[in-house]
Amino acid sequence: MFDLPRPDQIIEELADKVRAQIDRDAPVAFDSALSEMTQYHRFLLGLSASQTTDGQPLNLAEIAGDAWAAPHEEWNRQYVRLFERATVRLADNDHYVRSLAYIPSRVLPRREDPRLSQNTLTAINDIFPAFVHRLEAWVTRRALQAKTDEHSPQKATLMGSDAKAYEGVLPELVGANEGWLQRIPWLFDWDHDATNDYDEVWARYRGSWPILWRHLQNTAYCLAATVWNEDRLGADYFRDALVRWRQTLSYKLDRRADLRWHRLLMPDIMKLKWTEAQGKAAALGYDYDPEPNPTEVFTSVVHQAHDDVLNLTAATLLYWSLARKQQSDLGVQTARLILERKVLDDDTLRPVHRQLSFRHLLLDVLRIEMAGFRFQEGVYGADLDRLVSRLDNMTERAVVTGRVFTPSTIHGREELRPAIVALLTAWLPDKEDASLEQSVIDLAAKVTLLPDEDGSLRSILHEIRSCRSVLENPSDSFLGVIASLGGKRDAGTAANQLYAVLGKIEILIDEARLKRLNSTPIDQVKIDDLRNKVEEQLLEIPAKVSFFSKFKIETDPLPDPSNVFTARLSGIGKGQFVTPPMEQESVNLSEVLSSSVCSSAARRIWGLFTMRPRIPIEIAARLEDEAFWQKAGPYIASVGPSPVLVVSITAEARSFRRFMYSDAKAQSGLRIERQLKGKAEGRYIANVEGVDVFGADFDAGVAWLFSSETLQRIVYAELDEHSHFVEASFEEDDTKKGSLAFRFYQRVEWEDLPIYEIKMLDPETE
Repeated sequence: MFDLPRPDQIIEELADKVRAQIDRDAPVAFDSALSEMTQYHRFLLGLSASQTTDGQPLNLAEIAGDAWAAPHEEWNRQYVRLFERATVRLADNDHYVRSLAYIPSRVLPRREDPRLSQNTLTAINDIFPAFVHRLEAWVTRRALQAKTDEHSPQKATLMGSDAKAYEGVLPELVGANEGWLQRIPWLFDWDHDATNDYDEVWARYRGSWPILWRHLQNTAYCLAATVWNEDRLGADYFRDALVRWRQTLSYKLDRRADLRWHRLLMPDIMKLKWTEAQGKAAALGYDYDPEPNPTEVFTSVVHQAHDDVLNLTAATLLYWSLARKQQSDLGVQTARLILERKVLDDDTLRPVHRQLSFRHLLLDVLRIEMAGFRFQEGVYGADLDRLVSRLDNMTERAVVTGRVFTPSTIHGREELRPAIVALLTAWLPDKEDASLEQSVIDLAAKVTLLPDEDGSLRSILHEIRSCRSVLENPSDSFLGVIASLGGKRDAGTAANQLYAVLGKIEILIDEARLKRLNSTPIDQVKIDDLRNKVEEQLLEIPAKVSFFSKFKIETDPLPDPSNVFTARLSGIGKGQFVTPPMEQESVNLSEVLSSSVCSSAARRIWGLFTMRPRIPIEIAARLEDEAFWQKAGPYIASVGPSPVLVVSITAEARSFRRFMYSDAKAQSGLRIERQLKGKAEGRYIANVEGVDVFGADFDAGVAWLFSSETLQRIVYAELDEHSHFVEASFEEDDTKKGSLAFRFYQRVEWEDLPIYEIKMLDPETE
């Protein structure tokens, strides 16, 4: 019985047929073979189409099983292999490259086909960057072959028929990429937005957003690939495609919401249902405007995300020059043209009222900083960090062959900070912009609208302080890059002025936050939660009371006011206990604070124990001498069960530890054991002759001998009608910090057992 061929084997065989026609230079047969391959590919995608339990598209070809990659990804790689083969024929016949450029569109489903899943559509769009890499490899190879002098500093360029062929197919590839983008409204049936079913319209936009976002990233990636490969023509075309990206969809997304705080509208809103999304978007608008519809909100999201990608792409390209990864000025000039929104016909795709200015650029930078962090899964900021990491992933600085080195690729936005500062410096105006200060003041006053409320302001402050640190000692190369961006002022003077401008912004935000902190009351719920945590630990057994064991913790409904104790923790930031929080919340803050209160309660118990009468005795022997334990034997027997000896941690405890790990231990005849003790029981040293020895802050030569069962019970009492054993309050000391006060009733009962205070005399002196 014969094994039937697998789909991947059939796809590969069909690809081999296409490749054979490329090698034969047979365009007609090539078109026929390629059509057969794409039809079978669409058939497999349709055959594998399914749905999740909630009705979302799922393709069984996404399931990799034990394979290295999912089946649909293996199928897509066949086209990349064909495209690489087609570039070999590019100078002679560009028909093959032109045809393959439209493969991502040809494998998309037809109207009657089942819908494809998000992962499948994303993988199909990822074919474009793979094509660009193969084309750039051809450009680099042919340019180097055409270069007559290998040692000439002049950049290698395409010549003759190679240049003509490349100029012919490059617009085709860019156009195919834009054509694929225009298929998205059709794939997700955006025409449905003519109805009044806003929930359905919004659901369609939500489904299409991940695909749009991936296409935008891929377009930026293609631009980065051409710039890194020093391909000026490719950089011009893909810069044009990236700048025009949202214009490609303008025939569908032409109604942008008129929002007062449009920069605060993050793509995270696409995860919400329409009712929630509408309320969030309406809060960012003007009071007198009607609530926006789904198309207006979605258009605003797309516009803002496009601006973010443009700004981060420009910063990444500029970073390559700052980090000396790229020696030419292509990255610098491309970054400048991106920010100016320059396209191929030397036009500028910026409305007159949105011309590039320092104010707009800085506010765009602050928006990006408010988007969230790399390690926050599911937030827009993490997506931006992944974009930056991907754009830079293809690069590396010049290194010595064979030498071990640390990769210089970056992982997030924070590593682009020098480039961002350079851009801000280059566009700094001669005169201060009063409207910028007012914008910052307004932004700091609208904390409830910010993505992370006061956390967003803290992120902005961190970014501003980090930018100022870049400007403290700017290098000559840094100032040179600023000058190459086309600034009209001296780079050093502009850097000093930007340092001062950012300082003023920092002060404005700090003042606004301090004013709000002073006017915001303490959130009693947070104080009550902390009180409950303290109460839980105080009544917990075993309690954190050093040296004592087997005691009981009891409660009493009738407190004695004379035994009410206050544990006060000072220097606590008020921002931790307001809502929304105005300080970075510590993960284990409640554990740390409750542990400190319990330690204060334990110290009080020890303080009461030190007031009990002690019997002084003298023993002329050292702790490690057998004579000491022989002379102390009668006293040990009289203290009661579980005897404890507490010695100086800096004197006797230290010398005894050295003794324990020396040869003298075996010769001493003492029975020494190490037992498992908890941290709450004190600084344990060892068990010697049945006595637990601990270290404490005692004077040298002084030790206390007592029973660990001297403490019988600890009694706590209810302080209010709600049966709380602890009262907690926050007492403000100044504008930012204060003290946490915890009041609780504590009574201690002791067993009437002797306590010996031993003075250990030097036997040689004696």
